[in-house]
Amino acid sequence: MADEGVPSVAKLAAATEVVSIHRRASLTLPHRLRRCFRASPYTVLHDIECDCQEGAVTLRGEAASFFLKQVAQELARKVQGVERITNRIDVVAAKPHRNGRQEGDC
Repeated sequence: MADEGVPSVAKLAAATEVVSIHRRASLTLPHRLRRCFRASPYTVLHDIECDCQEGAVTLRGEAASFFLKQVAQELARKVQGVERITNRIDVVAAKPHRNGRQEGDC
């Protein structure tokens, strides 16, 4: 069940068609993936690392929730040239900020 006000993975991926960043054929696959993650409104995804080999992509890094791990995977799936995804993103406890919110909160 999705939280009120939090978009579903499918809605986020569709809304984030990442303004055709991933359609620029001149960019390499790792570059297209990095630009896609950096365009995400979820700042915790900006540091996701991608290993690419012939269309096979391995995602690495940390996310504050399983939801964000899945968002990263769905964003990667939309990038031209991605044929297979191995999601090795670790879900880790969010770190509290001084204002009481946790890292990864929207």
